[in-house]
Amino acid sequence: MFKPSDFVVSQKPTWCPGNPTCGNFHILATVRTVLAELDLAPHQAIISSGIGCGSKLPDYTKINGFMGRSEEHTSELQSQFRISYAVF
Repeated sequence: MFKPSDFVVSQKPTWCPGNPTCGNFHILATVRTVLAELDLAPHQAIISSGIGCGSKLPDYTKINGFMGRSEEHTSELQSQFRISYAVF
């Protein structure tokens, strides 16, 4: 059984330091909690993100990350999902 702490990395988020209203911290905590509740190992998950502050989410979670900005990248991501599904 995994715990949310299993998905924590040493790098600290740079989002709105000292701003308690920044929702990114809550999203990060929720993602870690859900991954643990699903009992997924870090290598069994992938996060896709775009641009902006929230796009740093893969950097702050111990799972695979994919960052892109356009529909062109979406096709690559879908291919990775198919490959990951076939391999794992």
